[in-house]
Amino acid sequence: MKFQFKRKEITNMNMIKIKVKKQKYFSTIASCFCVLASLSVVSWVSAAEIPAAVPEEVGMSSERLDRINTVMQRHIDAGDIQGAVTAVARRGKLVHFETHGLMDVDNNRPMESDAIHIMMSSTKPLLGVATMMMLEEGLIRPEDPVSKYLPEFADMQVAVLREPADENISPYRVDPRNIPPHRLVPADR
Repeated sequence: MKFQFKRKEITNMNMIKIKVKKQKYFSTIASCFCVLASLSVVSWVSAAEIPAAVPEEVGMSSERLDRINTVMQRHIDAGDIQGAVTAVARRGKLVHFETHGLMDVDNNRPMESDAIHIMMSSTKPLLGVATMMMLEEGLIRPEDPVSKYLPEFADMQVAVLREPADENISPYRVDPRNIPPHRLVPADR
């Protein structure tokens, strides 16, 4: 697959020429593809439940997958992240599963393979790209329920606020880790 973007000249109302170059980085596309491949194979299971394979058995390169460790260490050394867990699966086989850096910097606790990470808004663009790729390939349809692909969502119950919203209360940011349990109740349906 080859991506080519050409330079374009755009002239605005003041006749000022602006040159715009669109650049797409292969690593971003490759990352999204790896996540897409992992999501298409793995629902919500641990890496221990997925059969492992040598990368070459599923058409991947061990040498290239080792670059993930180098890149992750570079980000840790630069202070961009404190740690991470990386996994790549292809054709139902786990070919890369590594921990990097620290889980708790203050206590010098190494990253654990089953650590849970808060991604918040980072999931939207990542899963958006993966979903669009799967739609284009006909692997999923927009009208399909989520539970068809993630069975854990089959009987999902939504939490609602216990008291009605008050117009006099100023809006505030809610940290998803600190929602008080007394403000939530299970939905009736």
